[in-house]
Amino acid sequence: MKNIFNLITGIILLFIISACCKATIEDIGIIKNETSHSLEIKRVLNGFEEPTLIVAPFTKVSTYLLRYNTEDSIVVSFDKTASAVHYSSLLKSTNNNLKAIKADDLRSLYNVKAYDINREDLSCNGSSTTSTFTFAEQDYINASK
Repeated sequence: MKNIFNLITGIILLFIISACCKATIEDIGIIKNETSHSLEIKRVLNGFEEPTLIVAPFTKVSTYLLRYNTEDSIVVSFDKTASAVHYSSLLKSTNNNLKAIKADDLRSLYNVKAYDINREDLSCNGSSTTSTFTFAEQDYINASK
């Protein structure tokens, strides 16, 4: 009888422990380069450039999410020749040319509408969200004007 009680207690404890899992929330950022040009992406924080992210032509890389306004701006250079500045909502751009991309622009790294977002539900009420920003040849053309 004691063995049956221990067995039932063990099964109940195992069931309780297996039911108590932690929700995992993943937020993944991807930069996709569909141009024939190498990209250099630099975050600017308080006027200082952070380390550069380099994305080769026709490739993609995982990175921190750029759309969270934690920096002043992001400078995107194509082949180290043509550049565009993506201004966060923390820093207002007064420049209206194509090289200055405001936070609410549909091609801004800060605008959530510029991303292809895929969300997947995980076990234990968790989720995985992948946000992909794609650079197209038109972005290079705009930056080189």
